[in-house]
Amino acid sequence: MNKILILKTGSTFPELKRQKGDFEDWIMARSSLPQSRFQICNLEEKVLHKVDLQTIKAALITGSHAMVTERPVWLKKAISLIKEIRARSIPLMGICFGHQLIAAAFGGKVADNPRGAEYGAVEIRLSAKARTDRLFSELPHHFNAFMSHRQTVMQLPPGAVRLAQSPDDHHAAFFLPPNIWGVQFHPEFDEPIMRFYLTRHFKVPPGRLNLYLKDTARASSIIRFFLSASLNP
Repeated sequence: MNKILILKTGSTFPELKRQKGDFEDWIMARSSLPQSRFQICNLEEKVLHKVDLQTIKAALITGSHAMVTERPVWLKKAISLIKEIRARSIPLMGICFGHQLIAAAFGGKVADNPRGAEYGAVEIRLSAKARTDRLFSELPHHFNAFMSHRQTVMQLPPGAVRLAQSPDDHHAAFFLPPNIWGVQFHPEFDEPIMRFYLTRHFKVPPGRLNLYLKDTARASSIIRFFLSASLNP
């Protein structure tokens, strides 16, 4: 059976991990596929286990608490693997940090967002190009998605197509032909996860939490769309 590769670039807070699992678990839960279909590659491990890309049908990159600009020690091997995935025409989707990592790997620019951190449920608006995209054409012109980031893709890689923007991020999603997507938002987050990040990471007072929490079911469906398009081209 062809596998779906998840490139793990970090872990969530230990307390949240005990309650809800980790980044890769949230992605698998949103996929509606059995966990047996997935292979996890933890890029933070000192010795990276060899991944047989001939057995991989699609790949996703998780979010992370790391920053692309801080150049973690494993970043070089991650970029090398991402480039090999592209060369083999394996569909790839990066989420948040993964979105930024893809941009940096192929010549884009990542930096602190000059508008500051973006978090909670925000409105995503699709570009005209999204109407013909294999994934985003399934979505309405605007929808809510959970955000949790301080850095952003300031400049897309050469040849990339902007698919969406948010109020504080011009590059909320992009497509890099022929087989790569990046989304700055978190389709794998549910409301309890977002609530934890709002409280613990962004220090939102309890009385204001509901201002940042909205229905994001449309955004969550992008993982299923990606896997459906990848497994049934």
